[in-house]
Amino acid sequence: MLRDPQFAGLFLTQVCTVLATSVSGLYLGTIVNEETGSPFLTSFAIFAPSLANLVSAASLMSVADTRAPRRTMTLLQVGIAVTIGAQALPVPLWARFALLLLSGALTALSAGIRLGLVSLTVGRAGYAPARSLLNLTNGAVQVTGYAFGALLVRVANAPTVFCALAALMALAAVAVVLCVRRLPPRSPAGRPPTDAGTRSARGTRSALGSTHAVNAWVLRQPRTRVLLLALWVPNGLVVGAESLFIPYAGTHAGFLLAAGAAGMMVGDLVVGRFVSRRGRGRINVAQRLLLAVPYLFFVLVLPWQLATVLAFVASLGFSASLHLQERLVEATPDERAGQVQGLEASGRTAGQGVCALAAGALAELVGPGAAISVFATASLAVTLVLSPLLRRSASD
Repeated sequence: MLRDPQFAGLFLTQVCTVLATSVSGLYLGTIVNEETGSPFLTSFAIFAPSLANLVSAASLMSVADTRAPRRTMTLLQVGIAVTIGAQALPVPLWARFALLLLSGALTALSAGIRLGLVSLTVGRAGYAPARSLLNLTNGAVQVTGYAFGALLVRVANAPTVFCALAALMALAAVAVVLCVRRLPPRSPAGRPPTDAGTRSARGTRSALGSTHAVNAWVLRQPRTRVLLLALWVPNGLVVGAESLFIPYAGTHAGFLLAAGAAGMMVGDLVVGRFVSRRGRGRINVAQRLLLAVPYLFFVLVLPWQLATVLAFVASLGFSASLHLQERLVEATPDERAGQVQGLEASGRTAGQGVCALAAGALAELVGPGAAISVFATASLAVTLVLSPLLRRSASD
C-alpha cells in the first residue's frame, strides 16, 4: 500500500497530524494546569477537540465529498498549522480554548477527506488492511507523541514547541500537494445518497444544509445507523473506563496504559492482516464482548500486574471495529464515502471524550474501580442489544 504515492502521502499526513495534536494537547494541558490549577479546565483542554469534532461532523462534513479533495485538504492542513502556531503567542486562556476548538474542527474535516481518499485509493477489498495499518500507526505515533511531549514540557518553551508543531503540519500540507492526485468532488453539493430514494429539494445547498441532509439519511437507514451505534457506544464506554487508570492504579497506571495501547495494536495487526473478511465477521461478537468483560473484575482491588494483563486482553477487542468499518464502507454510496467515514470517526472521538468525562464524574461518587466496572457493564449491555440488530442488517 505504501508503494502507492497517494496512499503514502495520506499516511504521512496522518502521522504528522497525530504527532502534532498529541504533543500540543499534552503541552497545552500542562500550560492550562499551571495557569489555573483547575482539573476541569485541564480536562477540557485535552477533550475539547473531541467535542469540536462532533460539531464539524454535524455541520460541515459534506466538504469531504462536495469539494475538490486535494485543494480542500491542503487548506485545512494549513489552517491547522496556523491554529497550532498561534498557541505560541502570549494569548489569554479563552483565546487558547478558541484556537483549540477551531483546530479540532479543522482536523475532523481533514480526517473525513483523508478517509474517503483512503477508501478510493485501496478499494473496498483493501480497506480493512489499510485501516489496520492506519490504526497501528495511530497508536504508535500517539504513544510516541505523549512521551516526546512529556520531554518537551521539561526542556522546551511554549513558542518553540508550538512553532515546531506548526511546521510539522505545514509539512503535512506539502505532502498533500505532492502526493494526492487532483480529483473532482465525489458528489455535487446538496445531493444526499440516492439509493435510498431521497432527493434534494434544491439543486444547490450550503455545506451546512448538505451535511445535515446526508447525516439525516445515514441515521435514518437501519443498516448504517446500527453500524454507527456499534462503532461509537461500546468503544466509547470502554475508553471512559480506561480514563480511570490513573486514579485506579496510581503510579502503576503507566503500565496499564501501555498494555492497553499494545493490545490495541496487536489486535489490529492480527485481525487486519491475517484474518479473512469472513473470519472477521465470525469472530466480531466475541471481540466486542472481549472488549468489556475483563474490566468487570476491576471492581475488586486487583494487583497492578493482573490489571495490566486484563487491560492488554481487553484492548485486543478494539480490533472489532475493523469489520464494522468495512461493513460501513460497503453500505455507503461511493459519492458520500468521505462524509460518512468522517461522521463515524468524529462521533467515535466525541463519544470517547464524553464517556471519559462521565466516568470521572461517576468515580467521584463510587470510586474508580466501581466506575470502571459500571462502564464495562454498560458496554457489554449495549453490545448484547446491538448484536441481533447487526446480524439482521448483515442479512439484508
